[in-house]
Amino acid sequence: LVQNNEDGKLVEQEAQNDDGKHGRVGGVMVNKDEKMDSLQLEYTYLLTSQLEEQRRYFETKLCRVEVAAGKEVLKLSNRAKQSQEEKNALKEELESVKREKSKVEVKLNQMNLKFGKLSAELGEEKQLNKSLRQNQEEW
Repeated sequence: LVQNNEDGKLVEQEAQNDDGKHGRVGGVMVNKDEKMDSLQLEYTYLLTSQLEEQRRYFETKLCRVEVAAGKEVLKLSNRAKQSQEEKNALKEELESVKREKSKVEVKLNQMNLKFGKLSAELGEEKQLNKSLRQNQEEW
């Protein structure tokens, strides 16, 4: 007895021929080698189609990941370029400020020297003025 594929009922299987390669399934005479070849071919086709579908799925997914990574790389390279430009601008500004600072320091030194001279002259003038007053009072 074997189970019928259509309704699940048990049916009687006819005796095998002397070579064991033929039998009846559902009242139809079937060659077992042909049945096995047919099942292998169907299984191979099914497996091949599933593998092809998986390959297409993962290739699509890989393509999306590559596009996203490319966009990210482009964004990061643009940000790095912008940062480099900002750094160069700040470096130029720093150099300009340093030059201006040196000029201001030179002017400050000159003004300090002038102030020192003028202070000394003022001191001399005050001393001279004081002496002249004393001399005038004495006269």
